[in-house]
Amino acid sequence: MTYLLTKMIVCLCLVGILGWLLGWMFRGSRAKLMQLKSESEWQVKLASSEQGAVALKTGLEKSNHQVKQLRTDYGELVNDNKTLADEYSKLNTFADRTRKALKAEREKAIAQEKQYAKKSQLLSNELSLIKSSTVVMEADLEKHKQLEISNNSTILDLNGYLETANIKSQQSQDEAYQLGKSLNEASIAITQRDKAIEVLQPKLAERDLQIKQQAQELENFSNSHTDLLTKIEAIGNQLQNSKSTSEQQNHEAARQLDQYRQQLDQLQRREAELEKEKIERESAVSRLNSEAETSNSKLITLQQQHHESNLKLAELKRLNQQYTAEFTTANNYQKEADQLKKMLLDKDQNIKQLEEKLAADCEQRDEEKKSLRSILDSTQDQLQNQLNNNGELEQRMITIQKQYDDRERVLEQTQQRLNSAENTSTDELAELQRNNSEQQHQLAALQLDLESSNQKVTELQQANLQLSDLIEKRNISARIAEEEKLIAEQKLAEETANNDQQKSQSTAQKTGLSEGQPASFSAPRMGVADDLKRISGIGPKIEGTLNDLGVYHFDQISNFTAENVNWVNDHLSFKGRIEREGWIEQAKALTKGTATEFSNRYDKKTN
Repeated sequence: MTYLLTKMIVCLCLVGILGWLLGWMFRGSRAKLMQLKSESEWQVKLASSEQGAVALKTGLEKSNHQVKQLRTDYGELVNDNKTLADEYSKLNTFADRTRKALKAEREKAIAQEKQYAKKSQLLSNELSLIKSSTVVMEADLEKHKQLEISNNSTILDLNGYLETANIKSQQSQDEAYQLGKSLNEASIAITQRDKAIEVLQPKLAERDLQIKQQAQELENFSNSHTDLLTKIEAIGNQLQNSKSTSEQQNHEAARQLDQYRQQLDQLQRREAELEKEKIERESAVSRLNSEAETSNSKLITLQQQHHESNLKLAELKRLNQQYTAEFTTANNYQKEADQLKKMLLDKDQNIKQLEEKLAADCEQRDEEKKSLRSILDSTQDQLQNQLNNNGELEQRMITIQKQYDDRERVLEQTQQRLNSAENTSTDELAELQRNNSEQQHQLAALQLDLESSNQKVTELQQANLQLSDLIEKRNISARIAEEEKLIAEQKLAEETANNDQQKSQSTAQKTGLSEGQPASFSAPRMGVADDLKRISGIGPKIEGTLNDLGVYHFDQISNFTAENVNWVNDHLSFKGRIEREGWIEQAKALTKGTATEFSNRYDKKTN
């Protein structure tokens, strides 16, 4: 500042000396007028130059202050960029670690889900087998119950038969008791079932012997009777021949004859009674024998039925034990299945926690992206402000350049005037040249500052581009992670679909599907069926028919064979529609997630 003032003072002095010299040179009125005019002009020019110098000084001070401010801002921006780069590297390392950990956890979860799917499939197969075996066993138990009921009815019938046999045996015992004391043992033997025949046979033999003995006695008596008759006849002959017997002897003989006749009548009645008794005994014995034979046959049949019922009861006990064992195994399988379900639920919770953690990390990344974006926006704003400041500086430099050009023109004019003027001192010219060179040096310094500020602006723009590239890379890595997650979920869904399809095929093979019947489900997977109406040619009615046939999903239709198509056509009211409408191709596209023209139209209508 002092230097400029001294310069201005020196310039004024030089101008005054120059005017004095010019006035001394021209010496006259005209010279004075010219001198006064030139002095006034120079005073005006000096005043304008002073004003320009003051403005130039203030502009230089402002430009220096702005350059300093730009340097401080640039240092702050560099530090901010370094901190951002460090934070970004830390975030990248943390994101890589979390990505690797999530990938490992995802792989473990996928492997565990595959194992659990296999175990659940095996358990479901075993449960289906156990259910089928339990159904068969329940049918067998129902049959055995019916057999047991029939056996109980037969046992009741046999008990009735036994009661009737007991009643009949009691009646036979009563009848035998009425026959006499000799048949008491036989009646007792009949009540004892097995011993009755053995007891009756010797008794009957003894009774036959007695009857034979009585018959022999009767024959002997008849012989004696015939002898007696012969004797009576002889006596009668003797009485007739010897009429000299006394009346006492005739009376005694008549009495004896009456006695003999009475005895004969008694013997005849006794013989008739014995004959009748013999016939009755023979009929009773034959009846008892027949009843004993029938009772024996009934006892044999009852024993056989009892043996069969015992065998059936043993078989029922064995089946019951087998059923209880299978039921316990089924309960154990059910417990294992429940444990596996709990483990699956735990794994699902872990997966949900991991997904929540991943979502939190994604949110944190989004927040970091937002913060980086805000920092980037702020840096861009700062760069824009810097560029605006640089534009202002350029405008100021242009104005300074214009002022400098004006000064040069003024100096050139003064130089011309000095050259035209005589007695111009070389010292003053050298001083003016020095002033001009100093102003040129200042202008060069300002240009260097402007170039450095432009270089800083380019560096800031490069840093901005690097930050935008890093943010773009972060966005690309996040999109790659999301795509990997979607691919893993799609693979998991495909594996579960394949497992369900294999499970349905295995269950279909076990349950014995008819020829050409496709793999079907009793219910849709996860309780949610696909909207089959998105396939051209399938309406609500056909969708209901397919659901009744066990077809709920697109992948089932995409796996139809020619036999499956024929089988489904046989069950549809519109045959040949599968081939005509191209169900299989549409189902394959919908299974992959790609929409068809008809599905797009259907979605627009439904939405």
